Amino acid sequence: MPLLGLRYGQADQLTSISSGNSLSTLRNYRAGRESSFDRTGGNADWIPVAPGASATLAEISGPGMITHIWTPIGRESPKSLKQAVLRIYWDGEEDPSVEVPVGDFFGQPLGDYVDHYSALLGFPPLEWSKFLLPNAFRKICAHHVEQ
Repeated sequence: MPLLGLRYGQADQLTSISSGNSLSTLRNYRAGRESSFDRTGGNADWIPVAPGASATLAEISGPGMITHIWTPIGRESPKSLKQAVLRIYWDGEEDPSVEVPVGDFFGQPLGDYVDHYSALLGFPPLEWSKFLLPNAFRKICAHHVEQ
């Protein structure tokens, strides 16, 4: 299960970006990106997760707000969307705030590969998916996936 990109912003004060009225407001923040880029300089742009194993996709110190999650989803198995479980932890929690099969998180709750595209979720035919709902945190955010 690879992760290709996760964008976030960090600020002294978190403010809502969901209102169109606030988009033109100047803010003091630092934008960032987590990525699975190949640290050796090659072209292996993914994080392999073997069956039964887990991997940390991102760990970000806050305060901050995740604004975009983008990932390709492999089709190694017809059950890939249900086999991989995404867990998101906010602010040092012991139990995840989000614990869901990857397919459900990206709008594929039946485990089938169905093309769809909306303003906040997308799963087009190119085997990648997006999630655009802002997720704010105060101290730390950690994303893990288990196969």
